[in-house]
Amino acid sequence: MLDSLSPNRLGLAVLSLFLLFAALLLLARLSVLALNPLLRGLDRIRLAIIRLAANRGGLSARALLPLLDRDQRELAALLVASLILLVCGMAFFEIAESVVEGETMLHLDRSVWSALQSLHSEPVDRLMVVLTGLGGAIVTVPLALSISAWLAWRRQWAVIAYWLAAALAARASVVLLKWALSRDRPGNIYEGFDRYSFPSGHAAGSAVMYGFLTVLLAWQRPWNLRLPLFAGASVLICMVGFSRLYLGVHWLSDVVAGYALGLAWVALFSAAFIRFHGTTRLKARALAGVALLSVTLASVWNAYFHLDETLDRYREARASATLGELPPLSSEDEADDDDEAEEEDEG
Repeated sequence: MLDSLSPNRLGLAVLSLFLLFAALLLLARLSVLALNPLLRGLDRIRLAIIRLAANRGGLSARALLPLLDRDQRELAALLVASLILLVCGMAFFEIAESVVEGETMLHLDRSVWSALQSLHSEPVDRLMVVLTGLGGAIVTVPLALSISAWLAWRRQWAVIAYWLAAALAARASVVLLKWALSRDRPGNIYEGFDRYSFPSGHAAGSAVMYGFLTVLLAWQRPWNLRLPLFAGASVLICMVGFSRLYLGVHWLSDVVAGYALGLAWVALFSAAFIRFHGTTRLKARALAGVALLSVTLASVWNAYFHLDETLDRYREARASATLGELPPLSSEDEADDDDEAEEEDEG
């Protein structure tokens, strides 16, 4: 597959991924540096409240002290998880409202879809089908089962519960939202609930599976190991979402909403895991090895047996795609268009 890529195109793709990885790594590092003063301030406040509660004693102190008895690392993780949950929740509902009411987001969806469809070529099409499989059930289900089996062998029952609950919660919410909103895809190769577009199950599923797996791998690890893990997972998740747009089976708002939904679940389960089972020790190298082996084998099997067939289905769906009618412009948009028309006439 990669042999048919020209050296220039392959080099550009590798350079782009490297720059994206480096940018995410730098952003994560800057975020840590920016949060350090805030975290130190919060930790001083926490210690002051602990001393005050301990001196006063009583029932309120006994109830308050266990909640405050957390080290700085756990406070930072819980703070970040809370912020992610809040931001992603607000973003998801904002996008959903825009889609339901037929606002400007739909114009952007169609513009992005049309622009990407002019970029297709044989080698890139094949690469995108492989990448999109990383977020599909053909890869994520073996990943979920292999991780669960390894955790069961290690008798990490609580971690299994969080792992499977996050995956099932993401899938259930995607199915319910697809059924409730029933938004048509631009091009469709699916049946059942998956024939609907909003939100993207691949985007949400990849965010949950690879995002929460990264949390398990990175927790209780130093920052010089955490940052590359989170940056690498971010690149992988972004590539899955872009492949859905490139292949023409999702709108931009579907993918962004899927990311927001998936990351919200990751933040929620990560906060619960850190709060109640933060002392759990996992063999990160072995866990990463199991995950990498599972994803690699499933991806190779999928590409070897289904690549051409799946590629033909995506092409047929894209060729028969119907964008439908754009929603009517709002009164403000109409006024802007009238003003532009008058200016052109005067010119």
